[in-house]
Amino acid sequence: MWLATDRKGRQRRGFGLTITNAEIHRAAEELVKRYGDNAVAFLQERVAVLSAPEDNWSKNVLLRTLTAVEDLLARRVANADSRYGTH
Repeated sequence: MWLATDRKGRQRRGFGLTITNAEIHRAAEELVKRYGDNAVAFLQERVAVLSAPEDNWSKNVLLRTLTAVEDLLARRVANADSRYGTH
């Protein structure tokens, strides 16, 4: 089970907490910095390992982060293509 910090700084299990899109994007940026193109594979493994069938909250957070990482990497490729004139 993931632990998260609520707005008052208390550690809580994932139930009843909201992780904002900004927090998801910050996590995605950190993962891309750390793992580069392997960030997708890293998160896919985390989804498989950490997502218990009854733990939808954690799976949701992981899948949102995975989507954000995929978007960041796709934008990076698109930006590189536009700089070098390839499509």
